[in-house]
Amino acid sequence: IVPAVSNTAIAAPVVVSGGFIGVDVGAALTITFSMDMDPGSFPGAVTVIAQRDKDANAIQNPAVFDLNYDAPTKSLTIVPSPSWDHNTLYALKLSTNAKSASGVPVAQALSRQFLTIFDKAENNTLADLTGTTKLVVPGQIFPSDGYVVVKANPLQDPDQADPQCISGATEKLVSDQGPFKKPVAIREINLYDTSNNLIELPAAALASLILHFQDDAKGFVASSQPLIRVETLSLWTLDCTRKLWVKLPGSRLDSFAQSVAAP
Repeated sequence: IVPAVSNTAIAAPVVVSGGFIGVDVGAALTITFSMDMDPGSFPGAVTVIAQRDKDANAIQNPAVFDLNYDAPTKSLTIVPSPSWDHNTLYALKLSTNAKSASGVPVAQALSRQFLTIFDKAENNTLADLTGTTKLVVPGQIFPSDGYVVVKANPLQDPDQADPQCISGATEKLVSDQGPFKKPVAIREINLYDTSNNLIELPAAALASLILHFQDDAKGFVASSQPLIRVETLSLWTLDCTRKLWVKLPGSRLDSFAQSVAAP
């Protein structure tokens, strides 16, 4: 009989495929197995690596943590020592070096990502798990710490958005200006405090929004239909009162970084 992971749990307000968002910096991770395990096999099998810092820079920093195994529940708890860093993307990995009490390796390696809450006092770049959508926010403007939720397909999977408003605004834009004005990508971005309440940027605060894209090496946005020239890209915001897409002033293209940004 081969041991397997039956559950991976961490206290987080948002759970997505392969990851957790809004994780407290003191939160522990729990891996539950299908049979009793050998605690001595875990130190060589469990790693937690910080992959992205609070400024959305790619890093590879091993985290410090303690391992606690509970035989009655067949559960391994991974506890940060002393805490995870704020607004940091971590990768938890369990290799097949983890073995049952009888010495049999787990059937399959495990990989999960988790993103911790931001510290309101710090400057932050708030990003989704993929890092393709970023909001650069100065410190000391929010009432509390929190986290960001980015929906890559709000038409079918919205957070707070109204899909009818999105589709209505898009239809109006295409009708007035033609098929080449159809949005290449739509992102819904919401900020929440640690009590899971929506928070907003104060009117006087200046943040920057950055969306990344892929080009096809021929000057067009990859997989766009119809083909959209990279040089025409800009950021627009949704006005649900009028059901209109409105171009953000100051929108700028960085074709080298394959991104579009606006204040």
